[in-house]
Amino acid sequence: MQKHVLRIFQREVERQCKFAVIAAEDMNKALQITDTDRLWYSIQAFLVAAGNVSKLLWSPCPQIPERAEELKKSLGVGPKFCAKIGGYQTLSCTLIIEVECCHWR
Repeated sequence: MQKHVLRIFQREVERQCKFAVIAAEDMNKALQITDTDRLWYSIQAFLVAAGNVSKLLWSPCPQIPERAEELKKSLGVGPKFCAKIGGYQTLSCTLIIEVECCHWR
């Protein structure tokens, strides 16, 4: 993958992780004020962001698995960051925190 293309994917992972962190913070606020609509909205936003990261790191497209592998390698994402459940890849909170804290130059 070309370097500028890799950078685009890295930035998108970072952006989605930031969205997940924002949603998690919003969940905590909603819990504190007992706003169930806001809580479920935040849960949905968190799951969408986590799902987007998962699709970037574990490509659903079998024709381009090398893209996802190269992206994971560039971010230092290894097997300890994911778990296979029912054939689907899910992200741990560790991944979201780890990637959110990274800064690519």
